[in-house]
Amino acid sequence: MIDHKDYRNNYIIDPKNNIKILEIIDKSDERKLYLMGLYIEIGNEIITTNFIETCGFFVELKLFGNGNAQNDFFKIESINGITNLSITLSDETKIYISKSQAEVMLIAYQKAISGVNTSRILRCENRDIMKEIRSNNPDRIYPVFKKLGHKKI
Repeated sequence: MIDHKDYRNNYIIDPKNNIKILEIIDKSDERKLYLMGLYIEIGNEIITTNFIETCGFFVELKLFGNGNAQNDFFKIESINGITNLSITLSDETKIYISKSQAEVMLIAYQKAISGVNTSRILRCENRDIMKEIRSNNPDRIYPVFKKLGHKKI
């Protein structure tokens, strides 16, 4: 069990594609909230394994259209002359994100973590948190991780 932490997935940053930020907050200090984990979920699959990967996800959104070679999560695709980012989930479902959707998700991400102290996350982020999330619903995590070349936790 995660002690003193509130696991919540109520930050929907793209309702059209069901993209969410999953936060794990340490509430043991009554004066501050500490971010202990931050993950991205698309549909029913968690696609990032740690804070750094989650930051990378948002950097790719920010650098929209700068080339596929730099991207770990997205591919750049042109549909009817409009450039989109796409990500393929484990069930081969493709999710497309427009430039305006990417901008909105970046704003939502910044708002979601404002007011939460991030000073502990790199020191304290711990694979036990992901193990607990996985134990509650194991089908939710690994399909996309395997596709991205991640090792099982």
